[in-house]
Amino acid sequence: MKMINLAYQFDLISPIFKRGKQTLIVIKDKADNFILGSKKWYPQNIYRFVGGGIEEGEEIFSGTYREFEEELGLDFHKDKLKQIAKIQIDISNSKEKYLYEVYLFFYQASGEKFKALDDLDDLKILTYKEMKQLIQEFYSLKEDLFGEEEHQLFRWKDYGAVFGKIHEIALDLIC
Repeated sequence: MKMINLAYQFDLISPIFKRGKQTLIVIKDKADNFILGSKKWYPQNIYRFVGGGIEEGEEIFSGTYREFEEELGLDFHKDKLKQIAKIQIDISNSKEKYLYEVYLFFYQASGEKFKALDDLDDLKILTYKEMKQLIQEFYSLKEDLFGEEEHQLFRWKDYGAVFGKIHEIALDLIC
């Protein structure tokens, strides 16, 4: 498992980065395509690896299994889930500093029928080339495009900087 450290400074810090720990699952299907999720509140053409927050006191693998089942509606072969990285991200502004940990896992699907559940709006299947384009979409989000979560504004550009890098790291590790 790879350990990676990153640091960012943003004027507005998204509540997602204040949650502490998140798990993301890189899923590839039998055709070697990637399966990602979309949410209604994401900007156009933005998708993300399936996953979500690790609850206080929850073990990382248990949280990953829970997120997989909640978002895709499936139990899965636990021996097929491989942790590929732990990314520690220091996110700060002039008043606050947070440590945001992302646990990246890889799951090679073997014909499972996935469906979007929980807060996922849809599933998107992307080729390697389309994944590279998605990463550029993350990095190209506009400075003046704002989102709101938990009654706090954030810049999608900042979200894109972090999640573009996470997706880029994942691609580098498994391709």
